[in-house]
Amino acid sequence: MGCLKLTYQTTEPQLKVVHRRHSREEKCVQGFMTVDPLAHKFPNMSPYAAFNNNPIYYVDPDGRENIPALIWAAKNMANKGITSNYSSAWFGPTDNRWTYEVGSVPTRSVCYESCFMAYMNSGESVLPTLRTGFTNKHNAFKGRSSTTGGMNWFKAGDGTERQFVTDITKGELGDIVFMGEVGDMQGHAVLLASEIAMGTTEIDGESLETATFYTLSTSSDTDQGSYGGREFTFIKQSDGTWQQQGGEGYTFNGFGQMTNVNATDEQKQEATKLIEDIK
Repeated sequence: MGCLKLTYQTTEPQLKVVHRRHSREEKCVQGFMTVDPLAHKFPNMSPYAAFNNNPIYYVDPDGRENIPALIWAAKNMANKGITSNYSSAWFGPTDNRWTYEVGSVPTRSVCYESCFMAYMNSGESVLPTLRTGFTNKHNAFKGRSSTTGGMNWFKAGDGTERQFVTDITKGELGDIVFMGEVGDMQGHAVLLASEIAMGTTEIDGESLETATFYTLSTSSDTDQGSYGGREFTFIKQSDGTWQQQGGEGYTFNGFGQMTNVNATDEQKQEATKLIEDIK
């Protein structure tokens, strides 16, 4: 029975089924010619290995992160005195404001609104994807608990342009972190602004896993009562869920993740500096 091999010809190598006896000839090998742009995050993996050599289990269409959204939020909203006014949201009947004008900066904002605004300013190339349900073609705001928007929009993605990731170790810069009650999707939404730092803590003599990360969030630590930087730590429970340590006691739901946003090395460096300045 034939098997799948590379041809042995030294010119114009092709992939095909061949029947060939043992040969000492040099064989053509296919491989990636450039490193993964996020290789520095995974020093234990080859920088030339896609999907950690497991494309059935892992999905990583382009190895990119939504850093443009993170930069916009850091530059325009964080530590700028943009109050967290949950009794008078930016979108809604108070000012009869239902759509978002790209480039405008709010004077007040609640959690998911902030994430929405940052994503709407990810760049012109991302807007066509966002207008498939994150918003509509008129830039209408859709809340986190919308049946077609918010967390559900990410859940409906197949990884080509967007996806919903429930593994707390797989967060990427610029992701929307959803936390709260799993059933009704109430709670909190923030922008991920750091790597996920895994660790352990001891409670009642038991060692438990922890996940700590820095975010851009309403009701922040850096601008009290307003939008800015805030750190969260979650502890893994016996049922496999992740519960916030202290604070509001949120449950980690997952990451809303864009997979079609390109970010340059300069943007990554800019984001790092902006976040450090916010802290």
